[in-house]
Amino acid sequence: MPTILYAEDDLDQVKMMRILLEKQGYNFLEAKDGAEAIKKIKSVIPDLVLLDLFMPFVDGFGVLKAVKGDPLTAHIPVIILSAWPTGDNRERTTQAGAAQFVAKPYVPSQFVEIIERHLSPGNTEPLTESTPRATDSFTETPSVTDEDPGPTQPLQESRFFTSSS
Repeated sequence: MPTILYAEDDLDQVKMMRILLEKQGYNFLEAKDGAEAIKKIKSVIPDLVLLDLFMPFVDGFGVLKAVKGDPLTAHIPVIILSAWPTGDNRERTTQAGAAQFVAKPYVPSQFVEIIERHLSPGNTEPLTESTPRATDSFTETPSVTDEDPGPTQPLQESRFFTSSS
């Protein structure tokens, strides 16, 4: 199975991601900061990198620049995971070569689909603004109205685990 490196300084996020990805059969590596992430990426050459933006020592922007600037690692898809999808974070990471930007929190089953898409052979088409993204629904601001929305459906998935976990 493919190896995925997750660079994240929040240990709870790392634990939950480990459970999610190992359950899917992926080899899971972690880095607690950007400097450690760069070292591990260059030594292991993972199949995919999941990258938080705001970490100690070297932030996610610096890690992304290091990965995409090195001919040995430039081919590795990098998916940005951030609780800060606003401002120019999405644009800056896309311009720097990120494969996709996913806003936290995310739906685990949809996130696994995103990973599988980027690990599939022949997936070389970069995402553009016109390319539909699974994460678009996570980052849109819902409209607020005075109308009664009617009955709601029970939540089928928690923030990190599906109901079948």
